Amino acid sequence: MKAVFPEVSISPQAWIWLVGAFAYYAWYVANQARQQADTNRRAIDNVWSRLNEFEQSRQFHSGDVYEEIEHLRMRVRKLERDTSDPFGLGQ
Repeated sequence: MKAVFPEVSISPQAWIWLVGAFAYYAWYVANQARQQADTNRRAIDNVWSRLNEFEQSRQFHSGDVYEEIEHLRMRVRKLERDTSDPFGLGQ
């Protein structure tokens, strides 16, 4: 820091505060991502449950049911992608 701002000095207490603030921020962001991943997992389980109900129920033969099944599959894929990469850093 002194190479860029030679006249600026930061006290050790300020450094400790900055490191603590950054650690709290990192924990907070990671906790939010974990909570979102848990929510996504529950949603995935719910969607799979509905898909299984549709597929086991052979009494429905309308196109709407097949569209709903495809919609649910797409939703599962999106939720799985979001759950596996909560920060959006993947491919």
